[in-house]
Amino acid sequence: MGSKERIAKLKSELRKDILCAALAILKNDGRQSLSLRKIADRIEYSPPVIYSYFKNKEAILIALCELCYQQFNGCIEKNCRKLTNPEERLTAIVTTCWNFAIEEKEMYDLMWEVGSTCTDPFTQFKELGLFLNFLSETLKNLCGKKVCTEEYLFHKSQTAIAVMHGHICLNYTLSNADPKLRSRMLNETILYVMNLINDYNLTSRELNNHY
Repeated sequence: MGSKERIAKLKSELRKDILCAALAILKNDGRQSLSLRKIADRIEYSPPVIYSYFKNKEAILIALCELCYQQFNGCIEKNCRKLTNPEERLTAIVTTCWNFAIEEKEMYDLMWEVGSTCTDPFTQFKELGLFLNFLSETLKNLCGKKVCTEEYLFHKSQTAIAVMHGHICLNYTLSNADPKLRSRMLNETILYVMNLINDYNLTSRELNNHY
């Protein structure tokens, strides 16, 4: 390995260490506790070194958001890998999102706060774009042989995400509720998302008139 390759590898590893430290602070202490100085202390480097990789805290949060979506997509891929039935896939997607929000609350909150504000997720956040494509493709398969425009699927995907997030937020407020109630809420969330495409049996002409 030449000197240029070695330097590039070291820079890549240090960037990874910075993000891992930031993620640990985020999960243990919350987003508000995250600062470049705390990250520097955690990896035992001076703050200027952190600034040479990220110009400010916002830049780190954006990079962290991408990392969180990458981990989230890994869970989606794992839970949907062996499923071919679109209803089972959509159920797995909703359930995975629900459980991820509970088990990785700080990560989920960051994903929502930062990811939901971007104007073009397919270019600004590659991993978010991958999730949207996967969700859209699942909804398309659920529509069967009926015609679905890209605009229609995008709208339904965004609505599905809004429904899931709203129910997840409600679930947060009921953290001490009966587990049976929270389980019923998850089942209701799945049904709500399923029912989003109840109009997938529209004809091509009706669908074009609908959008």
